Amino acid sequence: MKKANPLESQHVPGRRHNGQIRTILIEDSTAMRVMLAAAVQESPALDLLDQFGSAEDALANVARLMPDVAVVDILLPGMDGISCISALKKEVPGCQILMLTAFEDSEKVFSALKAGASGYLIKSSNPNDLVQSIQDVWAGGAPMSASVARRVVESFHESAQSPRLYPLTAREEEILGFLAQGYLTKEIAGRVGVSYATVRFHLRNIYTKLHVNSRTQAVLKYMS
Repeated sequence: MKKANPLESQHVPGRRHNGQIRTILIEDSTAMRVMLAAAVQESPALDLLDQFGSAEDALANVARLMPDVAVVDILLPGMDGISCISALKKEVPGCQILMLTAFEDSEKVFSALKAGASGYLIKSSNPNDLVQSIQDVWAGGAPMSASVARRVVESFHESAQSPRLYPLTAREEEILGFLAQGYLTKEIAGRVGVSYATVRFHLRNIYTKLHVNSRTQAVLKYMS
């Protein structure tokens, strides 16, 4: 039996024949939800399956819908967004989560990432950024608003100064830093000036040393 490659997508198949990314929105503000829905519906690359005003409503339907990507507000009535992320990942493990919030503080960012989110956008972002971020997160990236990315990188650099239980080489730390900023593998290759295959080689070593299976887990574990 072929072993699972931690660098390969772990998404549960859920796309329709037209190749669109199956998306759901979970946002309690009607005005915000309407604006986000309009942006998603205008993109030929996305398929808006449904939209919900609460985590409970979404969780009651997610197993039937089998979305590829869920856009989740962090502040929801009843079950909050971070708890919703954990529940969504249990129901549909392959669903990628994009957090949407008005908050920029590092604690909430890391709580969302630890719960299973793969990207983090500020609500003041352009709606077009949402469409691109949904595509990026499905492609394996970790999109973040610029202000959030700066906070993540700052925390990453602070953590990198401390002694590590899982020592990485200078090159591996450099690549992990780009992972923390949400760069895709091919983008990291261009930034570092090495081949795509070389970056994948370093990623395998990083995952092995940190005992993880994804880029988000790698960044969080190295920063913990």
